[in-house]
Amino acid sequence: MGYPLTVSKAIPKPWRGRLICLLLCFSSGSQAESLYPSQWYGGLGYSYRMLSRSDGVSTQGNALSLDFAGSSYLVQPWLSTFDLGLALSLDNSEEKNVDRSAELVTGQMRLNIFPKSSFPLELLYQRSDSRVESDVMDASTGLLYSRGDNYRLDRFYVRQYMMTDFGLRLAGSYDNTFATSALSGDYDQENVNLNMSLRRGYHNF
Repeated sequence: MGYPLTVSKAIPKPWRGRLICLLLCFSSGSQAESLYPSQWYGGLGYSYRMLSRSDGVSTQGNALSLDFAGSSYLVQPWLSTFDLGLALSLDNSEEKNVDRSAELVTGQMRLNIFPKSSFPLELLYQRSDSRVESDVMDASTGLLYSRGDNYRLDRFYVRQYMMTDFGLRLAGSYDNTFATSALSGDYDQENVNLNMSLRRGYHNF
């Protein structure tokens, strides 16, 4: 005659609390992935172009692009989420006595703290770096002249929301953009915004 085997008898008492903690951690991790799964993706592209005009001048070039992006969370989705992206573009073209090349690298990272709460905080950083160069040959002298420009842009953005139970919504943001160019010089801009709104429920008379 068999007897039913209960959990309290099958598992020693010192291990019961540990097992419950493991089950809770596994359950919370599974729920976190179902609520906000991690996503990562990327792409690679290449193109070749050629153009011939009626005056006999031909242009040919090629371009290469690479991008990578993803989103996930830190610790738990209710605590913080983030997304980031990185892109690279290379372009080269030739036309008669002119050879042009361009490089562009862009990236950004966004962090959301307490995204589902009544006081979410958003942090954003963006970076862009480009380089354009042209090699021009003087047909009369045969000399090669090089000219180009390097451009870089940095942006930092922070935004804070606060929502109350009686319909009051407060929002504040700070946006700073700094750009520098070898030809145009430096550019620096700061923006501060404060917003307040009150929304009450609908009433039927």
